[in-house]
Amino acid sequence: MSTYTLVFGSGTILPSGTSYLALTIAANATLEWPIDQVSSANILADILDITASTTSLTLALPDATKGPNGKIVIVNNLGANTFTVVDTGGNTVQAVASGEIWSIYLADNSTANGTWRSLEFGAGTSSASAASLVGAGIKAVTTTLNQKVDQDDKSSSPYTVDAADRARLINWTGGAGTFDLTAAATLAADWFCLVRNSGSGDLTIDPNGAELIDAAATITLPPLSSTIVVCDGSAFVTVGNSVNTLLASTTAAGRIEIATDAEAIALSSSSLAIVPSNLKDVIGITKRKTADETTNTDTAMSTDADLAGITLVIDSHYLIEGLFLFNVANGTMGFKWDLIYNQTEQESAFGWDYWGTLLSAGVLSVASQTGLTSTQTQVPTGSGNSAVFVKGYIHSHLTVADTLEMRWAQSVSDGSNLTLLKGSYLHARRIA
Repeated sequence: MSTYTLVFGSGTILPSGTSYLALTIAANATLEWPIDQVSSANILADILDITASTTSLTLALPDATKGPNGKIVIVNNLGANTFTVVDTGGNTVQAVASGEIWSIYLADNSTANGTWRSLEFGAGTSSASAASLVGAGIKAVTTTLNQKVDQDDKSSSPYTVDAADRARLINWTGGAGTFDLTAAATLAADWFCLVRNSGSGDLTIDPNGAELIDAAATITLPPLSSTIVVCDGSAFVTVGNSVNTLLASTTAAGRIEIATDAEAIALSSSSLAIVPSNLKDVIGITKRKTADETTNTDTAMSTDADLAGITLVIDSHYLIEGLFLFNVANGTMGFKWDLIYNQTEQESAFGWDYWGTLLSAGVLSVASQTGLTSTQTQVPTGSGNSAVFVKGYIHSHLTVADTLEMRWAQSVSDGSNLTLLKGSYLHARRIA
């Protein structure tokens, strides 16, 4: 700090203004205007960094009449102890706690004590610009931060999912594909992304190296499925899976059929109905031919793959119904059929009717029989369509589950076709 020498008396004086003073006080101290002849080092500088080495100390301001109105002093408490700034008469102007910064200014210098006022730095609230705070998955809406999801369509496989995909929806649009996850340690805990399979094939999500996702090496999302992938720093889990695994087929009429015993969903254009787990007991199990099937020059009985696989639960009672629609190419080959099951059931009884086309007269011929004990054979009098309508009852085996299926073949080997027509069905409903 520059000093000057008083010409008369050879005393040292300070310049009229001092910018900064660092001061440590161990006892009460008094500040002086820098224009006075110096009697101590306690100058009223513009900025004061004060350290009080003990408690309850005061720092006195100088005589206000010797200074100008508007004089500003910034007082910063660097120490651990609170001290009090007082006027020259000892009246409190401001207590300054550890870490606080106060601006003190002289408002009235008409008296020695003067009127000193104070304003604390950092005591108010600040308002940050929302736009300057946005990050992944965040957007600014006027003065607030809001969530957002950016969508990124991908069709090239494999795609490496990395830190830049945080909070992003990665939408797969290709065929079968793979998303390779960056190492969990690189992505770190709390990283996440959203994944949807809008493509036509399965989408595999494959963590890095030996890392796991849902405790497995990979997971597969079928088409129209989605999930949220979350990283914990060492592995991955999924949340909110929407996996399209129940749907088995969608018919042309828009009906969705599902393959599950747990529940069933019937969906139409206007309603969605969820029915209980005993659906098969309510409406039964139906196996149905979905396309015509032909055979020729073959009299060996074989199981029809479409009309097989009806499970008979142990010690249960079933009502059986079937309609088998045959087309014979001539009136000599005929056809034969039967219903089989592997176990010796407790009880069973069947009855059936034949409907056959007579080429000569074109009228309906009906034959009724009961007690299905062996292969049944029918030879229509001419070519065309014939039908077998079956009704029956089975009390299943007491201890062993079984299956029910239908077999058929030509009764006489013939090079012309015997056809079991689309629409034939076999139905079983458990009643007890």
